[in-house]
Amino acid sequence: MSDPPTRADWDPTRHVAIALGLLTLLGAAAFAWSSYVPHTFILRDGRFYTNVNATLTESLAIEQPYARSWYGGDLGWNRNLDAGWSNIAVGRNGEHLPKHPLLLPVLSAPFFYALGLPGLLLFNLLTFVAIGACAFGVARRYVDEADEAAAAIAAIALPLGTSILNYAYDYHVDTLLLALFLGGVLAIHRGRGGLAGVLLGLTVTLKPTCLMWVPSFLLLATSPQAALDKRGLLRAVGAGTVVLLGYALLNTWLFGRPYWAGYNRTLVVVDGVPGIADHVDAFSFPLEDGLRRVFLGHYGVARLFALFALALPGWALLARRAPRYVAASVLALGCAVLVFAKYDWEGDRFLWPALGLLVPALAASLGSLLRPLRDALTRLSARAPSPQAPPHWARDAALAAVAVTAVLVAHAATSPTLVDRVARTTSSVAATQLATEGTLSVEGTALAPQGHPVYDDHRSQVARTRGGTLVARTSPLVSVLSAPFARFGGEGLLPLHIALSALLAWLVVALAPRPPTVLAATVVAVVLLPGVRDALLTGGPPLFTAVALVGALVAAARGCAALSVALACLCVAFAEAPVLAPVATLVLLAAPLRARWRALPSDDARRTWALRLGLASAATPALLLLLGLLFWGRPLAVSSERVAVLGLEGVFAVAPTDTLTQRLDAVFGDGPSALRGAAPLFVLAVPGLALAAVGRRDLAVALGVTLLSLLSPSVLSGQPAVPLFALFLLAIPAARVLGALGALGDMAAHRLVARVPARPGLALLIALGTPLVALLLVGAARRALASDVFDVADPAAVQHARVTLSRGARSAPVPCDFLAWEYQSWECASFERGVTLTGLATATPEHVGPDGEPALHLGTDQRGRARTIQYDGVLLTDRLALTARLDPRSGRAGTLRVLADDEPLHAQALDTLGAPGELYPLDIDTSRLAGRRVTLALSVVSEQGPVSVWLRGGPR
Repeated sequence: MSDPPTRADWDPTRHVAIALGLLTLLGAAAFAWSSYVPHTFILRDGRFYTNVNATLTESLAIEQPYARSWYGGDLGWNRNLDAGWSNIAVGRNGEHLPKHPLLLPVLSAPFFYALGLPGLLLFNLLTFVAIGACAFGVARRYVDEADEAAAAIAAIALPLGTSILNYAYDYHVDTLLLALFLGGVLAIHRGRGGLAGVLLGLTVTLKPTCLMWVPSFLLLATSPQAALDKRGLLRAVGAGTVVLLGYALLNTWLFGRPYWAGYNRTLVVVDGVPGIADHVDAFSFPLEDGLRRVFLGHYGVARLFALFALALPGWALLARRAPRYVAASVLALGCAVLVFAKYDWEGDRFLWPALGLLVPALAASLGSLLRPLRDALTRLSARAPSPQAPPHWARDAALAAVAVTAVLVAHAATSPTLVDRVARTTSSVAATQLATEGTLSVEGTALAPQGHPVYDDHRSQVARTRGGTLVARTSPLVSVLSAPFARFGGEGLLPLHIALSALLAWLVVALAPRPPTVLAATVVAVVLLPGVRDALLTGGPPLFTAVALVGALVAAARGCAALSVALACLCVAFAEAPVLAPVATLVLLAAPLRARWRALPSDDARRTWALRLGLASAATPALLLLLGLLFWGRPLAVSSERVAVLGLEGVFAVAPTDTLTQRLDAVFGDGPSALRGAAPLFVLAVPGLALAAVGRRDLAVALGVTLLSLLSPSVLSGQPAVPLFALFLLAIPAARVLGALGALGDMAAHRLVARVPARPGLALLIALGTPLVALLLVGAARRALASDVFDVADPAAVQHARVTLSRGARSAPVPCDFLAWEYQSWECASFERGVTLTGLATATPEHVGPDGEPALHLGTDQRGRARTIQYDGVLLTDRLALTARLDPRSGRAGTLRVLADDEPLHAQALDTLGAPGELYPLDIDTSRLAGRRVTLALSVVSEQGPVSVWLRGGPR
């Protein structure tokens, strides 16, 4: 038995890879949380994979019972269903099997079994952990040790800085494919031939087109950066062959031939007759048009992966050091572009694995091509060494600034309307007036075109000065500082905002440069959060406030008292709100000022120093108070107190009347916002501040004091999201927590391996089996504790409900065989014009009762055609207690009907339900059917126009 691994055997970058995987998860979770509405994340093909999850967990089967009427019935709209529409493949004995590969639903089945539909979202998010960690592991092999942060930033840029992030709020096979692909490439570079063969073989089971990347794999496997010897390469080939042989046997069992998969046996309908289509025939798109579509189409990679244009010089930089990698990545991308340019369906996701191989080239560009700019920033940083910081902190701060610049330039270059949006902001209009007209007056501009304020979002964006001049409702200091750049319009302001954003990133790393690699990557990840890039490029007071605040903290940490106080006061003036920057700077100034005081030789020297310090520190606050008095008429007045509105006597000044509740609701409300997206950052704030306090208690207290500013409604007032300064300050505690979790994860993995040193397979089995067993136990417990209570609006009850509609004068029921309750609009509504989600039977959180609980929305289509929703296996009791509420948009000429096994139980005229929105109880006697399981049907029939009701309740 070999000796257990020691600390010397540990890979020093592994804990960084784990931390970056968690950072990628954090960014993906932020995006998903900002978009989250229950049961709305299963899109497109995700619905079909979910069907397989349902059959696997409910009956351990893969045969699909759904939507049989589409292919064999006469529904009026189903005479032609192509392969893009179909979800069904024909088995060797005529079974309805999944068209899509089974690996995704099989791997995610434990999550679905334990947590239901949210478990699928969790599984999808976990694939981002593997993407971020593996991308870093690969990129790290191609850069110098000094450029580790460049590899980290390039790694998170792949999942968070491209269109891949849009799939975080999804349940999609391509995120799993990318995770397996990068895992296989990393295994090649770490000398794990068997694991590499298994992972890369599994990618082929997901998409057979992955076979075109085999030559690239072989080039990578034989490169100097890879750790595979000949034996390892043979193991990789053998393991991959075993996986593909197993896949061939499965295909033979399901479809009759080893080279037939679901894509080759897709069930379609042609002129009303079922048939079989082969997706191989879908590679017939004109090549020239396809190439144009791949790069410039709706899913064009030139726009969605614009940041990766910076990877192209990286090929040249790596050509001498890693020629086989360059050849492999060029070959992989070229094959992918040529193959999928011919594919009938468009999608950037088809190119993800090939684009993932560009991460090392992007890291090389960040680490080498921009080295002169980085070196200049490093020299500037080194003039003021950071306390308790590693010697290379300046390099990482400079790299973060350069990376943020690249991210924002790429985003600006692919946003054609951005320049106009920047020029139309309130702050930009004021700066432009000052630059071109020499005045802050906005009369005659878009804010007050005829001398009267224009209302934006029901609020005036114009304020009135002490002398009665109409000015922009923004900090005049921001307008003054932006004016030299505003002379050139949006094109001049964008470079200013990009430079300030880069400075902000540099300052954050300079403030708390540990852990350096993770913190630099976290700052870039914050820039990639939903809405943050646009907020930075739009600029204005939020950006100036953030730069001044973080700059004040950095100056205070280095003992620059006058500068820190000046910046802290400017921060408050920029924000026009009580940001606690002055208090935070005093916390950080205490130690350096105390040391300076003690170092002075005499009391006279101390008095002289204190007097000079007091005068220098008081200069900026006194000047700001004087400007406030002259401009607004009161020293501490702000534009929000001088809002100009149009009243009976013309334009006059009033203060906003928003209450504290209204202001908080605008930011903490239910709608998607960057605050909701920043929720994961807030979760890490408290433990992160505790970890920061271990090394620097004053820094942790200063950060905590500054974040307390968010409790002031005036700080949040007018902000569309969390203030930028809070988002960037949260990166510091978040990086501390991620670094600690990465170290703990690495330690746990090594301890597990040390216990079974001769059996790495057993260690892997334990690592994967433990969460699997936990998920199975949770799922079993949920089912054991589940009650038999039925509610028509309960998602679990509606999950497999059947919806039918009546067509024409015959009123014949035509089954739609809807799949699951959340998407009872998707398939049939596509063929019924005028039918939307609210026109069908749904039970979504948008339709809730007065108590906030979900309510079933049962309605007709826009032409009044009836809808019926049927629940199978409902156990009846003595009575059926329902609560009905007429929709305010509904007509009243209709009837609500309740049936059990097609036997009428109750009919209720809609005009007897009371006023729209009023609750109406329905108590239906079902004692003669008590104890029986029936098919409960609810139907709403219109006599004229569309009608709909909201329902709750069930057997009682």
